[in-house]
Amino acid sequence: MHVVLTVATADGTVTATTDKEDGTNYSALVDSEIVIRGVAAPLVNSRRQLTGIRLLFPGMKTVTITEPAPSDPFLLPVRSLSSLLQYSPHAASLHRIHLRGRVTLSWPGHTVCVVDQTAGLCIQTADRTVLFEGDLIDVAGFLGREDYLPSITAATPKLVKSGGPLTPVTISAEAFETDHEDGGTALKAAHTEIPMANAFETDRNGELVRVEGTLVGRNQGLNGSTLLLSSRGVLFSVAPPTEAKENEKQIESSWADGSTITVTGVFVGKVDEQQTTRQEGIARLASFQILLRSPKDVVVIRKPSPWTPRRVLILLGLLLTGTLAALAWVVALRKRVWRQTILLRESEERFRHMALHDALTGLATRLLLRDRLDTAVDAARRRQTGLALLMVDLDKFKDINDTFGHHAGDEVLRVTADRLLAAVRKADTVARFGGDEFVVLLADLLDTANC
Repeated sequence: MHVVLTVATADGTVTATTDKEDGTNYSALVDSEIVIRGVAAPLVNSRRQLTGIRLLFPGMKTVTITEPAPSDPFLLPVRSLSSLLQYSPHAASLHRIHLRGRVTLSWPGHTVCVVDQTAGLCIQTADRTVLFEGDLIDVAGFLGREDYLPSITAATPKLVKSGGPLTPVTISAEAFETDHEDGGTALKAAHTEIPMANAFETDRNGELVRVEGTLVGRNQGLNGSTLLLSSRGVLFSVAPPTEAKENEKQIESSWADGSTITVTGVFVGKVDEQQTTRQEGIARLASFQILLRSPKDVVVIRKPSPWTPRRVLILLGLLLTGTLAALAWVVALRKRVWRQTILLRESEERFRHMALHDALTGLATRLLLRDRLDTAVDAARRRQTGLALLMVDLDKFKDINDTFGHHAGDEVLRVTADRLLAAVRKADTVARFGGDEFVVLLADLLDTANC
């Protein structure tokens, strides 16, 4: 319904909005010098404060082209990437520039990174042309500045020639060693390897690099998980490609925290503006990020040990809980066994007592009498003493049962047993021989004549 033009002036940029006219090639206006007649409208924030203006114009009839754009921006002279933002005593040009380089990263509709013989640069673009690593391309766009680094807006890429894969530069924390006698440093690897300290130079931007580090975490974003890596105390992030969000769960299943991984991607640095302003004025990187070409650029070298501190604590807690539970079960089992043992002993004693004593009178049975008789005979032979065996029988016991009943007879037997026990010593034995018959064993007698 509408078309918005972004117009650069000596005092800054302003937007101009109009109704869309069919058949009008608005793209042809890009890089043209124009005069627009329209109405200035305010731009306000949420507090209704004026923050800027925009221009409203009725259509192309109020637009005058004073200097047309070049017919083909790719015919402009090619600028080297290292010359961008270089100081010039002449006023900065507001026109488009022409760049050429080889592709190191292509996220269609988002970002394309290129390198030439002098430097590298990552460019934001809405163009969805599919480019491949190593392709030689031209880029036309407007030069700007972002964090002391050049940036290209309204960029349009164009394929010049297809190319092959590029060799990444390895950023290694151990690229230098200091074992020389003079204390100096010597390069240990090939020219494609640089130390981590040199990675903070600004000329690394846009280059294809390979870094090894330890995965320490991740941040969830709209384009997927941003990995956080650590290499010799340097913390940096790794951004996945824009299309990785759909299948990242399948690919990132092995990207566990603590893994040692190698990432291959494009180096993008961020300048510390405050430090640059305060100190000698040289722009230095405060941090950097690696942009992945695809999730396959992440290679897991070594997975973390399953025995993490958290898992060890959990395991120790489970073992301690299991040990305490086992000890409690052993204590409960021993207590139960002890109770069962006491019950068995009591039952055994009770059964033994029932087997050796009469249930009615509590006197010894024939079995106990025979055992004590054998013991008394052996003792008499050994000590040369005597013993006596008395037979006691109740007269007319049958008449008592018949007259007064068996309960009365049982009472008579109990009373008789008590009287017999009271009449003898504690060492003597009184046994119920059967029915109304009793036997009294007098052991260890010294004077048998008076018995």
